[in-house]
Amino acid sequence: MTSKQISIGEVASVLPGYALKGSVEPDPDGRYQLIQGKHLTPGEPYRYREVDRLRISPARSADRYRVGPGDVLIASRGTANYAVTIAAVPEPTIAPATFYILRPGPAVAPDYLAWVLEQPSVQAQIAQVRTGAATPILQREDFAAACIPLPPLADQRHIAHVAALMQRERKLLRRLDAATVRYHEAIGRALLGERPKAHP
Repeated sequence: MTSKQISIGEVASVLPGYALKGSVEPDPDGRYQLIQGKHLTPGEPYRYREVDRLRISPARSADRYRVGPGDVLIASRGTANYAVTIAAVPEPTIAPATFYILRPGPAVAPDYLAWVLEQPSVQAQIAQVRTGAATPILQREDFAAACIPLPPLADQRHIAHVAALMQRERKLLRRLDAATVRYHEAIGRALLGERPKAHP
Protein backbone atom coordinates (compact mmCIF):
# COMPACT_ATOMS: atom_id res chain seq x y z
CA MET A 1 0.00 0.00 0.00
CA THR A 2 1.51 3.29 -1.11
CA SER A 3 0.97 6.50 0.82
CA LYS A 4 2.44 9.97 1.03
CA GLN A 5 3.01 12.18 4.04
CA ILE A 6 0.88 15.30 4.01
CA SER A 7 0.01 17.91 6.61
CA ILE A 8 -3.42 17.79 8.23
CA GLY A 9 -4.08 21.37 7.16
CA GLU A 10 -3.62 20.42 3.49
CA VAL A 11 -6.44 17.88 3.53
CA ALA A 12 -8.83 19.31 6.13
CA SER A 13 -9.89 22.70 7.47
CA VAL A 14 -9.02 23.00 11.16
CA LEU A 15 -11.68 25.16 12.80
CA PRO A 16 -12.12 26.24 16.43
CA GLY A 17 -15.01 25.18 18.61
CA TYR A 18 -17.36 27.59 20.36
CA ALA A 19 -15.88 29.29 23.46
CA LEU A 20 -18.47 29.17 26.21
CA LYS A 21 -18.40 31.89 28.83
CA GLY A 22 -18.89 30.39 32.25
CA SER A 23 -20.82 27.20 32.91
CA VAL A 24 -23.24 25.66 30.46
CA GLU A 25 -26.79 26.90 30.98
CA PRO A 26 -29.27 24.46 29.40
CA ASP A 27 -32.30 25.92 27.67
CA PRO A 28 -35.00 23.42 26.65
CA ASP A 29 -35.96 25.73 23.78
CA GLY A 30 -32.40 26.68 22.88
CA ARG A 31 -31.41 27.08 19.25
CA TYR A 32 -28.27 24.91 19.36
CA GLN A 33 -27.54 21.36 20.46
CA LEU A 34 -24.16 21.31 22.22
CA ILE A 35 -21.84 18.33 22.00
CA GLN A 36 -19.86 17.55 25.15
CA GLY A 37 -16.93 15.23 25.70
CA LYS A 38 -19.09 12.88 27.78
CA HIS A 39 -21.26 12.29 24.72
CA LEU A 40 -18.34 10.86 22.76
CA THR A 41 -16.60 7.49 22.78
CA PRO A 42 -13.05 7.49 21.38
CA GLY A 43 -12.78 5.28 18.32
CA GLU A 44 -16.51 5.32 17.59
CA PRO A 45 -18.47 7.62 15.26
CA TYR A 46 -20.85 9.87 17.16
CA ARG A 47 -24.58 9.45 16.61
CA TYR A 48 -26.87 11.71 18.59
CA ARG A 49 -29.07 10.08 21.24
CA GLU A 50 -31.95 11.76 23.04
CA VAL A 51 -30.12 11.24 26.34
CA ASP A 52 -27.45 13.63 24.97
CA ARG A 53 -29.94 16.47 24.51
CA LEU A 54 -28.38 19.74 25.66
CA ARG A 55 -29.87 22.81 24.03
CA ILE A 56 -28.34 26.21 24.66
CA SER A 57 -29.06 29.82 23.66
CA PRO A 58 -25.74 31.66 23.24
CA ALA A 59 -25.75 35.44 23.44
CA ARG A 60 -24.28 35.60 19.95
CA SER A 61 -24.63 33.51 16.81
CA ALA A 62 -22.68 30.26 16.92
CA ASP A 63 -23.34 29.20 13.33
CA ARG A 64 -19.64 29.15 12.45
CA TYR A 65 -19.13 26.37 15.02
CA ARG A 66 -21.78 24.07 13.58
CA VAL A 67 -20.89 20.45 12.90
CA GLY A 68 -22.53 17.84 10.74
CA PRO A 69 -22.04 14.36 9.29
CA GLY A 70 -18.57 13.94 7.84
CA ASP A 71 -16.88 16.37 10.22
CA VAL A 72 -14.26 15.09 12.66
CA LEU A 73 -13.74 16.39 16.21
CA ILE A 74 -10.39 16.17 17.96
CA ALA A 75 -9.91 17.04 21.62
CA SER A 76 -7.72 20.15 21.87
CA ARG A 77 -7.21 20.14 25.64
CA GLY A 78 -5.42 17.70 27.91
CA THR A 79 -3.24 14.73 27.02
CA ALA A 80 -5.94 12.52 25.48
CA ASN A 81 -6.31 14.04 22.01
CA TYR A 82 -8.82 11.53 20.71
CA ALA A 83 -10.69 11.96 17.43
CA VAL A 84 -14.32 11.14 16.59
CA THR A 85 -16.24 11.26 13.32
CA ILE A 86 -19.65 12.94 13.38
CA ALA A 87 -22.16 10.45 11.96
CA ALA A 88 -25.56 11.95 12.81
CA VAL A 89 -26.59 15.05 14.77
CA PRO A 90 -29.67 17.29 14.84
CA GLU A 91 -29.55 20.68 13.15
CA PRO A 92 -28.01 22.90 14.33
CA THR A 93 -25.36 21.26 16.52
CA ILE A 94 -22.18 23.01 17.68
CA ALA A 95 -18.93 21.84 19.24
CA PRO A 96 -17.26 23.59 22.20
CA ALA A 97 -13.77 25.07 22.25
CA THR A 98 -12.38 21.93 23.89
CA PHE A 99 -12.43 20.46 20.37
CA TYR A 100 -11.20 21.45 16.96
CA ILE A 101 -13.63 20.87 14.13
CA LEU A 102 -11.96 19.18 11.17
CA ARG A 103 -13.72 19.54 7.85
CA PRO A 104 -12.14 16.98 5.51
CA GLY A 105 -11.51 17.90 1.90
CA PRO A 106 -12.05 15.53 -1.04
CA ALA A 107 -8.65 13.85 -0.64
CA VAL A 108 -9.34 12.28 2.77
CA ALA A 109 -12.15 10.06 4.05
CA PRO A 110 -13.54 11.29 7.41
CA ASP A 111 -13.42 7.88 9.10
CA TYR A 112 -9.84 7.37 7.95
CA LEU A 113 -8.87 10.81 9.24
CA ALA A 114 -10.33 10.04 12.68
CA TRP A 115 -8.56 6.67 12.70
CA VAL A 116 -5.14 7.90 11.60
CA LEU A 117 -5.17 10.75 14.13
CA GLU A 118 -5.23 8.16 16.91
CA GLN A 119 -2.30 6.14 15.59
CA PRO A 120 0.86 6.19 17.74
CA SER A 121 3.07 7.99 15.21
CA VAL A 122 0.57 10.83 14.77
CA GLN A 123 -0.17 11.01 18.49
CA ALA A 124 3.58 11.33 19.08
CA GLN A 125 3.66 14.39 16.80
CA ILE A 126 0.68 15.85 18.62
CA ALA A 127 2.34 15.29 22.01
CA GLN A 128 5.42 17.19 20.83
CA VAL A 129 3.45 20.34 19.97
CA ARG A 130 1.18 20.48 23.02
CA THR A 131 1.92 23.46 25.25
CA GLY A 132 1.24 24.08 28.93
CA ALA A 133 1.74 21.91 31.98
CA ALA A 134 -1.43 21.86 34.09
CA THR A 135 -3.83 21.52 31.18
CA PRO A 136 -1.88 21.02 27.93
CA ILE A 137 -3.32 22.80 24.91
CA LEU A 138 -2.97 21.73 21.29
CA GLN A 139 -2.30 24.89 19.29
CA ARG A 140 -4.33 24.97 16.10
CA GLU A 141 -1.51 26.03 13.77
CA ASP A 142 0.89 23.42 15.16
CA PHE A 143 -1.74 20.70 14.90
CA ALA A 144 -2.55 21.64 11.29
CA ALA A 145 1.15 21.33 10.43
CA ALA A 146 1.39 17.75 11.75
CA CYS A 147 1.70 15.12 9.03
CA ILE A 148 -0.35 12.00 8.38
CA PRO A 149 0.13 9.16 5.87
CA LEU A 150 -2.35 9.53 3.04
CA PRO A 151 -2.96 6.46 0.86
CA PRO A 152 -5.43 6.51 -2.07
CA LEU A 153 -9.10 7.03 -1.11
CA ALA A 154 -10.03 3.40 -1.81
CA ASP A 155 -7.33 2.24 0.62
CA GLN A 156 -8.43 4.83 3.19
CA ARG A 157 -11.99 3.52 3.11
CA HIS A 158 -10.77 -0.06 3.40
CA ILE A 159 -8.62 0.80 6.42
CA ALA A 160 -11.52 2.63 8.08
CA HIS A 161 -13.84 -0.31 7.42
CA VAL A 162 -11.40 -2.80 8.95
CA ALA A 163 -10.90 -0.48 11.94
CA ALA A 164 -14.68 -0.31 12.48
CA LEU A 165 -14.92 -4.10 12.39
CA MET A 166 -12.12 -4.39 14.95
CA GLN A 167 -13.87 -1.87 17.20
CA ARG A 168 -17.09 -3.85 16.95
CA GLU A 169 -15.20 -7.06 17.76
CA ARG A 170 -13.72 -5.47 20.90
CA LYS A 171 -17.19 -4.37 22.05
CA LEU A 172 -18.62 -7.84 21.49
CA LEU A 173 -15.73 -9.43 23.38
CA ARG A 174 -16.30 -7.08 26.33
CA ARG A 175 -20.00 -7.95 26.34
CA LEU A 176 -19.17 -11.65 26.13
CA ASP A 177 -16.71 -11.34 29.02
CA ALA A 178 -19.31 -9.54 31.17
CA ALA A 179 -21.94 -12.18 30.32
CA THR A 180 -19.47 -14.96 31.22
CA VAL A 181 -18.80 -13.35 34.62
CA ARG A 182 -22.53 -13.10 35.32
CA TYR A 183 -23.02 -16.73 34.26
CA HIS A 184 -20.25 -17.96 36.55
CA GLU A 185 -21.67 -15.94 39.44
CA ALA A 186 -25.10 -17.48 38.85
CA ILE A 187 -23.60 -20.97 38.87
CA GLY A 188 -21.78 -20.19 42.12
CA ARG A 189 -24.97 -18.93 43.78
CA ALA A 190 -26.88 -21.99 42.64
CA LEU A 191 -24.23 -24.36 43.99
CA LEU A 192 -24.04 -22.53 47.30
CA GLY A 193 -27.76 -22.05 47.63
CA GLU A 194 -27.46 -18.25 47.67
CA ARG A 195 -30.14 -15.90 46.47
CA PRO A 196 -29.25 -13.56 43.59
CA LYS A 197 -28.35 -10.03 44.64
CA ALA A 198 -30.93 -7.35 43.99
CA HIS A 199 -29.67 -4.68 41.60
CA PRO A 200 -30.73 -1.06 42.26
